[in-house]
Amino acid sequence: TAVDLVRRLLQDQWNPTAFAEIPGVIFYDENRQQVKTARKEETDHLDTLCYPRRELLRAWFPPQGKVGQWRQGLYTSRDCPFRCRFCIHSTVQGMPRYHSVERVVSELEQIIRDYPDQKIVTIYDDIFVVSKKRLIELTDAIRDAGIHKRLGFVAMIKTSTFNHEIALLL
Repeated sequence: TAVDLVRRLLQDQWNPTAFAEIPGVIFYDENRQQVKTARKEETDHLDTLCYPRRELLRAWFPPQGKVGQWRQGLYTSRDCPFRCRFCIHSTVQGMPRYHSVERVVSELEQIIRDYPDQKIVTIYDDIFVVSKKRLIELTDAIRDAGIHKRLGFVAMIKTSTFNHEIALLL
């Protein structure tokens, strides 16, 4: 959807007629009526998605007076099975889809290789610990690759899914 929007902008087609052809957008038409297009088909095979272009995540950091690199993080999954009333994702998300354990390890190794000064990685998943089976597979693979000795981690956790066993795995 984002690519389609940028394409329309670059083609000077930034108007409701063009938006109506793009799946997954909400906009106001010429009559100021809200229009919502059908959602774009999602892939269940997240590993087919390209790796993030991490080198593009640069920003001006005033305290250092220079352009620097953002701290790199990653998503290991998409979507959420919960329907929390306070969460925007509850209205648009579906059932969880996951990157393979091999893909996650590969991305972590890429971060270690390309950003050797980085010591902490944020895992942005809203539901990182929901599947205990997958968490065990991930932690085993991370430990087998020795990644845990080179990186620390920050992860989002839904409190109702956290317990002593999950704490020990993390």
